[in-house]
Amino acid sequence: MNRNSACCSSIKDLSEYLLISYTEASCFARDPSFPKIIFGGRKVFPKAQVKAWMIKKSLCLSASLTEQVEETFARQYNTERSCV
Repeated sequence: MNRNSACCSSIKDLSEYLLISYTEASCFARDPSFPKIIFGGRKVFPKAQVKAWMIKKSLCLSASLTEQVEETFARQYNTERSCV
C-alpha cells in the first residue's frame, strides 16, 4: 500500500493504515457508520474520512469516560458529606 494515497483500497490496507489487526479492520468496515465507498462488492476507505471518524469516536468515548468519572466522584463526595 502507498501510505500517500488518498484511499485504502482493501481491508488489509485499512488495517495497515490504522496499525490494527485485519480482524479489527473488518469489524470497522462492517459498521454502517464507518466511511466507505462501495463499488459493486468492493469497498474503498477514504483516509481523510476514516481519520475524522476515528477522532469523532475517540472524542465521544473520552466525553463518556469523563462523565462517568465525574459522576463517581460526585457520588463519593456526596456520600462522604452525608455521613459527616
